[in-house]
Amino acid sequence: MEDIDPFNTVREEVESSIVNLKSLYDQWMGRINSGSSSNSQNSKRELNQLELNMTELIENIDMDIVDLEQTIQIVESNEQKFNISPSEIQKRKQFVSYARNTIMNIQKIIQEPKKKQSSFTDPLTSSSYSNNSRMDNEHRHQQLLLQEQNEAMDDVLGTVYNMKEIARTMNHELDDQAGLLQEFEEDVDNTALNLSSARRRLDKIVDSNDYTSCTLLFVIIALFILFLIVLAI
Repeated sequence: MEDIDPFNTVREEVESSIVNLKSLYDQWMGRINSGSSSNSQNSKRELNQLELNMTELIENIDMDIVDLEQTIQIVESNEQKFNISPSEIQKRKQFVSYARNTIMNIQKIIQEPKKKQSSFTDPLTSSSYSNNSRMDNEHRHQQLLLQEQNEAMDDVLGTVYNMKEIARTMNHELDDQAGLLQEFEEDVDNTALNLSSARRRLDKIVDSNDYTSCTLLFVIIALFILFLIVLAI
């Protein structure tokens, strides 16, 4: 058994409801134009009842339109599964726009009794429909541009983040090298101190050796003189 497209089912209900809504609207406008609403209380009650019926019908149509929009979103999210062409999706969007504009126009007229019009203009053939369609296209174009700008900004932020990580790594390496240089300087200072201490000890040893040599030379000279004296005697 072939599956029934839920969009077509709901669309038929919306089309039927719009026909009923237009019929109620024509009756309501006929009473407004004839001025019968001010003749008797019965006429006023009938007019109010027509407005109430139209309001309830508009609410029902609006809920059906929401269902239609959801079916379109589901199809767009998985076009291969439902095998519906982009042109068909566009036609469905146009019908949703037509239905919504229709109920909005009628609702606006009902809510503004001082600005009631003598006839109803089908939004599908009116200039307002084309203007709304053009505005929708411009809105989608702006959204696409914003999306591209956001993607470009994400790329820039990613590059900045990478540069930040590189700078952080370089800072760590510089800190490590600074620590090594400080340790090297301390080792050089310690070595210099050790060399200075060793030199002082060496100088003391040399001085001590010089003193010993002089003493030995003096003793030798004294013994030589004593030897000469002995020979002279």
